Amino acid sequence: MEEPSPNIVTVLVRGNACIICRRKKRRCDGAQPACAPCIRTGTRNECSYGTDPERAQVKLLEGRLKDLRNRIRDLEISQPPNSSAVVLPHPPPLAMTATSRTPITLPIQSPNINAATFRNFILSPRAARRSHSLSVPTSLRDPFAGLSSEQDNLANIRYPLIEIFMKNRWHYFTEWDPTRFWTLYKLPASHPESLHPALLDVMCLLGCIHNTSSLLGYERLFYARLQRSLVDCLKHADRLYDFIRASVLAGLYCHYRKRYTEGQNHQAATIHFAMACGLHKIETYDLRSSGLSSLIKPPKAIVDLGDMIHTWWGLYCLDRMTSVLLECPFTIPKDEEAIKTVWPCAFEDYVNGVLRYAPYSGIGSLFLRIDDPLGTLSPYDNIFTFRAKSIAMLFHAITLASSYKEEHIAAEQSHSTDAAIEATSRLIEAMLVYRESTCPVFSRTRYYEDDGHDGTLIYAISTAYAALIQLLSALAEKDVESYRKRLLVARACVALGLEARRTDPILLHALIHVYSSHGLTRMRY
Repeated sequence: MEEPSPNIVTVLVRGNACIICRRKKRRCDGAQPACAPCIRTGTRNECSYGTDPERAQVKLLEGRLKDLRNRIRDLEISQPPNSSAVVLPHPPPLAMTATSRTPITLPIQSPNINAATFRNFILSPRAARRSHSLSVPTSLRDPFAGLSSEQDNLANIRYPLIEIFMKNRWHYFTEWDPTRFWTLYKLPASHPESLHPALLDVMCLLGCIHNTSSLLGYERLFYARLQRSLVDCLKHADRLYDFIRASVLAGLYCHYRKRYTEGQNHQAATIHFAMACGLHKIETYDLRSSGLSSLIKPPKAIVDLGDMIHTWWGLYCLDRMTSVLLECPFTIPKDEEAIKTVWPCAFEDYVNGVLRYAPYSGIGSLFLRIDDPLGTLSPYDNIFTFRAKSIAMLFHAITLASSYKEEHIAAEQSHSTDAAIEATSRLIEAMLVYRESTCPVFSRTRYYEDDGHDGTLIYAISTAYAALIQLLSALAEKDVESYRKRLLVARACVALGLEARRTDPILLHALIHVYSSHGLTRMRY
């Protein structure tokens, strides 16, 4: 009888076991086409010696990555010509001087896809099954999905749009010290004095409107960002003064897009909030007793206080003009007794100390007779005060003219109308004297490129002319002299518009065209 042969133990090289034995962590003899353990367990047909599963997964991921890159390339090639890449400048240099900027190229329709986006998509088969038939991530199907929640990667898009807005801000009755603004703009987002993202988003949004290049396509992106940033600003009570400026500009954007109800709601709510913050009670240049509420951060310098004064009068002008043009209710009280804020001044006057010696002057002084000669200009004889006064006079004139529909109070209003005509005439004379000494020939670059100085003055004079026409129209039916004066004022207004148009059509404020289209001289409350 033959002795049984001793058991021979075969030492298999690591990594040469079949896939099933490796997964079940059992010994494998490496026999092919099927190993002994698989034969014993009845899995002969499943026994295979493929590559390392980890290497196979890597190859699978690499294949998917390559496929996605090819799809991105195909999408970019299929874009229409007007959505091609555009060259954008880098953010402004620290000194904000005329230095050379190295341009970079950004795709307009396809945002940059970072590694995290690829990883999250590739390693998530469920997301892949729910995706489009092209199996591309959402951020590729919607160019703005990835950018709408990111705050720091839009600097090269944001700066040119904000620069465009700053050149056109006078159309929105929005003024603040440009030097101070760019100083705050350069601060990092983590700095407590930096501008809130809501303000930057709405400036970019309005910049898209004035931009004729492919940057216009970012309008939807910045509108989505603005809605979220406004909510965050209120939720955390963070830089509420920036919220006021951003919210009223958001309302103006809605007006521009003819969403008047939404725009009016934005504007009215913002004005109520601004009055709760005390912006209508800045009746002194003393920083400690300016009447501001603790809701907003107190100004550290008179320049900051000046910006708040300008913000209030911008809100006032917008409230009065939208109520006139849209024939909707006004938000600021009609009697204006609650308004204590001083008239706005030129921004340099908040820096050079001139205002320390200027007497208080606010809307309550609008109808007071001034005995000083018109040739002596005060700090309040500037384009911003002229604009606010002209709009106040136009609103007052329309209110007075409407009362003449009722015969029994016409006599009572006669004295008020004469006083308003005199006050408006003095205002027009003061603006004409200012023009003779400052800008006898109009220009869009009075102090720097697109500064809006002459355009604002033209708008103020035109609005004052409209106010005077309203007042004279109330008397023209019974007074031949008033009819003749109204005709002379109308001719002067048309001549001013023609002169501005011949010089540069951009000098004409957008609302001047609205005046003619709405027939402002026929409007009544």
